Parts: sequence; C-alpha cells; structure tokens
Amino acid sequence: GRLDGVRGQPDRSDHERTELRADCVTVLALLPAELRRVAELLREMTPTAAARALGIPESTMRRRVAELRERFIAAGYGHA
Repeated sequence: GRLDGVRGQPDRSDHERTELRADCVTVLALLPAELRRVAELLREMTPTAAARALGIPESTMRRRVAELRERFIAAGYGHA
C-alpha cells in the first residue's frame, strides 16, 4: 500500500484515522491513571523527557512503555 510520506506509515483514509483515534481513546480510558499519563506525555515528548517530567528513572519509563505496547497489542493494535 501507499505510505503517508511523513512517518512511513500506511496511508489511511479520514474515516480509518477517525476510527483509530476513537479506538485509542477507548484503550487509553481502560488504562490505570499512571499508564494513561505516560501515554499522554509520549504524544508530546521523548521517553527520556517524559521520565524526567514524571520524576522516574528511565528504566521505569521503559517498563511502562513496554506495558503500554502490551495493552495495545492485547486490544488488537500492533503486533508482538
């Protein structure tokens, strides 16, 4: 398929992007507050910067990012 030319991601229709956003909102709403905050920060900054903002070690951030991945994979997004 075509790539979007920005991040090398598959080009999606507006409808597909809207559905994906809604699905992400649903997955995020089911997360514990701690993981939801990590996800929110990662939309705006690097994992290192997010760890600093939260006052946690980078190793803790890596574990939280791994848990976020697992949660999204379990919800049917991404692949193991």
